[in-house]
Amino acid sequence: MLKQLQEALPKAWTDEMYSKAFLEGGKDKHFRHALLHTMKALGKLVEMPETADHDGVNTSTYITGWAEKYLADIIICTVRMASEHPLGAIDLERAVCERLAKKMNLVLEAR
Repeated sequence: MLKQLQEALPKAWTDEMYSKAFLEGGKDKHFRHALLHTMKALGKLVEMPETADHDGVNTSTYITGWAEKYLADIIICTVRMASEHPLGAIDLERAVCERLAKKMNLVLEAR
């Protein structure tokens, strides 16, 4: 699915969403922008248990209800970063399969 997402995302996440100033921002502008949004989503995940605790909300319900959105954002932005890497696109599916094999001895084949 990562390969499919990496092929489809550029058709949806286009330059029309950005200002002229942003588009003149250098070769790595899209990579940096996706990284920023990844960090924002990670920050939301980090703050959820604390917010739930202070608001008196059931932490597991709170986290489950919101985590899905931010986890999806992290995946989408990661795919964007792989596609927009300043030195050339990274085959993310291949990279994930190689990393799983090396770190966890889990062999999956990229499609």
